[in-house]
Amino acid sequence: MNNLYLLLGLSHDASAQEIKKAYRTLSLIEHPDRGGSSERMGLLNEAYQTLSDPNERRNYDEKWRLFQEADVDDESELVIYERIKAGNALPYSYQFRKQHESLNARYRQTPLTLWEKQATEFQSGKYSFTPSENGSPAQTIHDVFALIRKKTEQGNQPVSTIESRPLTPGLAIKQLMEFLSGDYFGSRLTKLSSYLADEIKKIKQHKKLGAELELYEGFFELTLIACQKAPISTLIYSVNKITNFAKTTDPATLSHTLPLFYDPLFRTLYAQALHLYWQEQHNLDELKSYDGMQDAKDLLMTLKERLSMNGTNKNLTQLIRHVKSLYQYEKTSQRMSQCKQTAEVYREDAFQSLDWVSFLMNQSSRAVLMNHFLQIGLKFQNAARLEDNPTLQMADEQLALKMYLTAIGIAQHDTPDIEMYAITHVLRYLASFKYQDDTLNEVILSLKKRTHLLADMFPFFELPQSNIVFLREERKGLHLMRQVLHTLIKIYQHNKNLSETPQAIHHAPTEILYQAYEACLKNWYQEEYNSNLEQQFRIDLMDELLFENSWTFLDVEERLNSPWIMVDRDAEGWIKPTRMLPYQTGRSTQYRTINGAEINHKTGKIDFYMTPWTEGRPVYEKVFSQFDLEELLEKNIGGAVFSLDPVDPLKPYHPFNAMRFAPSSLAESELLNTMLLTDYMLKFMTTNQEVCGQYPFDQRPVANMLSHVPKYLRQIIEAYQQSQHSGALHRFWIEAEEINLSLSDGQVEPKDITRIRLGNLKMVVKKHRMERDLNGELKDVGNEDEGWPIYVLTAEQFEELKEGRRQINTHAMIFIYNKVQLLYWENNKVIREHTPIDYRETLIELYIHSRDVDGKVPPTTESMPLLYRITKEMAAQTGLSHRYSPEFIFAHEFTEYYDEFAQYLPEFGRLKELSKITVLVRYLNSIRQSNREELEAIDYIIADSHTTSPPNTESYKKYHRLYETCRQQVTEQFDDLRDKVKSTEYGRRYGHKNIAQDIRMQFIESNIKDIEHALEESGQVAAQRVAVARSRRYLQDCRTPKAALEAGFVTVKLGTQAQEVDLKGQCFWVPASVRHEVPQAEQASRSRYSFFIYGGVNVQPKINTKQGNAPLGGSRIGGSAFNNVNAQAAMNHKLRILQSAQLTAVKTEHLADGRIRYYDIERPSRTPGPTRGNAYVTEHNTKTGQVRTWAESYDHQGNVNRVHPKTIDGQNLRAQHYPPTGTEKRGFK
Repeated sequence: MNNLYLLLGLSHDASAQEIKKAYRTLSLIEHPDRGGSSERMGLLNEAYQTLSDPNERRNYDEKWRLFQEADVDDESELVIYERIKAGNALPYSYQFRKQHESLNARYRQTPLTLWEKQATEFQSGKYSFTPSENGSPAQTIHDVFALIRKKTEQGNQPVSTIESRPLTPGLAIKQLMEFLSGDYFGSRLTKLSSYLADEIKKIKQHKKLGAELELYEGFFELTLIACQKAPISTLIYSVNKITNFAKTTDPATLSHTLPLFYDPLFRTLYAQALHLYWQEQHNLDELKSYDGMQDAKDLLMTLKERLSMNGTNKNLTQLIRHVKSLYQYEKTSQRMSQCKQTAEVYREDAFQSLDWVSFLMNQSSRAVLMNHFLQIGLKFQNAARLEDNPTLQMADEQLALKMYLTAIGIAQHDTPDIEMYAITHVLRYLASFKYQDDTLNEVILSLKKRTHLLADMFPFFELPQSNIVFLREERKGLHLMRQVLHTLIKIYQHNKNLSETPQAIHHAPTEILYQAYEACLKNWYQEEYNSNLEQQFRIDLMDELLFENSWTFLDVEERLNSPWIMVDRDAEGWIKPTRMLPYQTGRSTQYRTINGAEINHKTGKIDFYMTPWTEGRPVYEKVFSQFDLEELLEKNIGGAVFSLDPVDPLKPYHPFNAMRFAPSSLAESELLNTMLLTDYMLKFMTTNQEVCGQYPFDQRPVANMLSHVPKYLRQIIEAYQQSQHSGALHRFWIEAEEINLSLSDGQVEPKDITRIRLGNLKMVVKKHRMERDLNGELKDVGNEDEGWPIYVLTAEQFEELKEGRRQINTHAMIFIYNKVQLLYWENNKVIREHTPIDYRETLIELYIHSRDVDGKVPPTTESMPLLYRITKEMAAQTGLSHRYSPEFIFAHEFTEYYDEFAQYLPEFGRLKELSKITVLVRYLNSIRQSNREELEAIDYIIADSHTTSPPNTESYKKYHRLYETCRQQVTEQFDDLRDKVKSTEYGRRYGHKNIAQDIRMQFIESNIKDIEHALEESGQVAAQRVAVARSRRYLQDCRTPKAALEAGFVTVKLGTQAQEVDLKGQCFWVPASVRHEVPQAEQASRSRYSFFIYGGVNVQPKINTKQGNAPLGGSRIGGSAFNNVNAQAAMNHKLRILQSAQLTAVKTEHLADGRIRYYDIERPSRTPGPTRGNAYVTEHNTKTGQVRTWAESYDHQGNVNRVHPKTIDGQNLRAQHYPPTGTEKRGFK
């Protein structure tokens, strides 16, 4: 590229007049008419035309600057690392230097143990060898080389000969498959090896060095290993040559090669190669494999040529600057490598490399960033190997482990080749660790498990390479994976058509479809994104996953769109934008709220008080029915937890979520349905993806579902959807947090009446950041610091803080008590002072709030609204960040407006009231438990005999004391009476019999003879009998109201269906709501953003009990009014089933006997084999009123070939198919 300014003899800041003058002067000299050069004159013309036009000159200046930047020797600017160090922010390495110091100090106190490594043998069990001795059992062989040795030792020689024709890729692949089957051994193996050696020699002599040479050499090396002429530790490099051939060969040859990679024997060979590679110790020179300085130079030269020829553009500009930055990093690393190799040099090099991360994160691909962290880990590990101090060694190794796991975490968001590259090399590096912590073995096992899972589908290996290679080269490994996956999908689709001969595939359909679906989601299955293909893979994968569990799409629909699910959907299965739950008009009373209950301890009667919904009230207040109360009482649900979780931790893009809940009696309950709906809807709002309740479970934005919600509420949702997400995983869950429960005061109410009044239940939405552990399981990692902690200090306390006599180790907002003064505190200093504007009332509210000993206002449920408001408003006034994450803001504001959201999404209001009922059930259970303990104690005491030890309860101790006290009192009373008989005139005159008659009514439970005997001089034994009878009678009187109370609990059916439910085999899957975005400007790139939100509902509120007058309003519902909950539920279900069938039927059939059948839309079968599809059928018998439902399958002629009963009159059935499925038949056995 020519320097046009230099041609004119000018500087770059020359004026337009200077350019014009210089051009005219030089034109007079260089013009061809005056003996000058035409070429030289042409350059002058170009220079003048370019520089005299302001736009052209501006473009040229930009291009020239970029051209200069691409010069590897250009040092006109500070190198990147110097600019990084010159910034005000703490360097990225700061936290890791602190961690290193902390680890060193910890290990001085508690050192790690030496790692006792144990070499393991490769295990596969893929081969079987039968010795020649008659009757000898077959032996399991784990690899082909052991099989070849066994066959060679046995002495039987194969008779077939080696083909002598010239070697071709097709012939080599054929022979390689035979070799892997163990067909070459003894002399035949030797001949094969010689044949390959000769063919390779001929190719090299004729200089026909095509891609196939790597295939031949890799195969030849395998034969050398089999002949024991090469070490088996080199196996990975031989296999790598074979896969490298596939990456570069032509499409026609590749089509014949691909079956090799999904053949189980080659996959076993690759697994063995990995096993050996991971046991190989690496050395200090390993970092040389990552050296990319020359690669960067070469790429810069290429880009300079492209710039000269094609001119500048935005992408080329960014690429040149990025490569130049990477080149400067390579230069920095090279300078460090030229120093004497010591632990200190490697450690400092690692820390300096960490400082580059903040720069690379904004410019580099995931692959480059992953590779960068691998190199940092190696530098820390090299420092450990050269370090003499054991505790520093331990700290170095732990930071190396952290770097390696960070690299893997980054790679997991990229394509499988990048993830396998990272894990494969990390496992090899970890094998050289000297010390182990508690997690090292678990880390290694988990990483191996993950690698084997990926490598079994994509058995390809990449040697360590420089960052520039990831930037420069086309991803040939990715192209090969794509071809393998395309081939497997074609075979799967071929095999679905049972009319054709199936092809061997050796992979489960779910594994193939999952990899294809994930590839679509990560945008690498094809060069350009195809939404239709992604949707097809999603449906096929869902179908196969359900089929593996003997479920169908109808089982999934039952969870979302059954008539008894309390959500209003349209005919297509989408949630209607409505403020009303789908109660049938006039069929039963609906209620707004439950107020509490009243217990009559004398009669045992239990009444419930609920406020009914009446005409004129808002429709969103109709949130529950008497049936809901009865069901929760019968199932004894005093609390519940629910979550929608990943089905398989090893498949993060699994298209289903699994419902997990406790207790198991929650199954098939209205509370479970409501917990699912609210959790699901919260997920819809946060991901902006509503899932349809009907097959094929399409997804769409939530705009229509929320179209009736006011703008101020929608803005809370939209603000979160539009916020910048970091890609971190989060869980939002709804929690019934706290409720006040008022009990009647004994001084106000009759003592035999207890009134329980429920206060307002606080419903909150909370959030947690989550991450996947080494096994892919989601774990809560706690809440990171949100916002600014707020302190209120006196002026004296603040002076102590400034002088170091008081500590605040985090960032904080500090308000000076009784002043209008705010100070922002960070890194142990004031970073900003501010005088709040128009804030007097808010500050008064803050200053009277409770504080801890350090002056901090704790973030409690009560204080959080104030702290949140202050933080946001002060941030607006100062221009500083409020430091709240979008997730925290959404959770806080949804909580603040929970009741308003419930007015437009009544499912949330229903959840609140059902949660209040569980509080009442829990409290009633506590009363019942206490009452039962007392009954048990009384019954034990008054029983005639015992076969067990007495109950170890306070109730037993209490009533035993009462029993003994009563018995003792009666005994003493008879002692006094006997003395009275002997010593008084009355006694001598009337005798003990008359006195017995006088006191008989006091001891009505005893016969008169015992009373008389008890008054005789030797009547102590009889007196004891009377005392025991009197004490028992006393306890029986105590027992009477308690038995009545237990009868009252029975009347309201508390706990009659509380037994554990066997959930095994039931489908509790629902389609996952995940948003996957492909930027419109990057349709052909691998950019893809997936937003995973997990959730849950926790209905276990804290109960704050207080005494006081507790008036109850609303309608009183007594236990005598309770119907059989199952019958009522069945009736409700039956009516809704029939109504739904009538609305959604695509075909109606009237039978001669008066029955009417309603047919739902037919769902296509998972295969186009003997079954064409299935449909849901509802049958109404107009004469008897019976309503039955079943699913029936059809053959290709439309005939029914299988039936699966579902419900009869609203009762769910767990019936088998007719005829039974294969799974059911196996279950019979």
